[in-house]
Amino acid sequence: MLVMGLLPFPASDAHATERMTCEVARFGGYADAQARWQRDLTELITSRHPDLAEVASLYRDDQLVRIELRRRVVMRLGEEGPQALDAQRPLRRWGLLDAAGEDRLAERDPGVARLLEQRRTSRGRPPHPDGDQLRRIMREELMHQPAYLELLERLTTTLAQAEAVTCD
Repeated sequence: MLVMGLLPFPASDAHATERMTCEVARFGGYADAQARWQRDLTELITSRHPDLAEVASLYRDDQLVRIELRRRVVMRLGEEGPQALDAQRPLRRWGLLDAAGEDRLAERDPGVARLLEQRRTSRGRPPHPDGDQLRRIMREELMHQPAYLELLERLTTTLAQAEAVTCD
């Protein structure tokens, strides 16, 4: 009977795996909301200022790489188990590793390595000539528009829904 108490119970392992799958999916909903926000915001910008399509798309693509990198990191950490993925923290903090942690994960996952390289390339790129104009238009015009505020409300609601999911 003592031996039985020391062996892991399949139901416990199955529950832990199920919980991690749920937590990774929970973050997936969070990441999906962020990606949708980036696409919708770019569409809003370019519909009002077609001349800024290049810079808006460039910045969107940079953000989508960051979002996908975090999604991939969370997926890998979830595979390692509850100790690697601290599900008690807010979702906005998930998938954020220091450079050494990212590099260790990249050694084991070519997808992480590819996304890290894309992020590093975008960080090393000189500022886009229209970047200041885009930021000015965002501050002075778009952030006060009902269409922008609707997108922001949808983002906020969707992120809150992802945070509210429980995986017990």
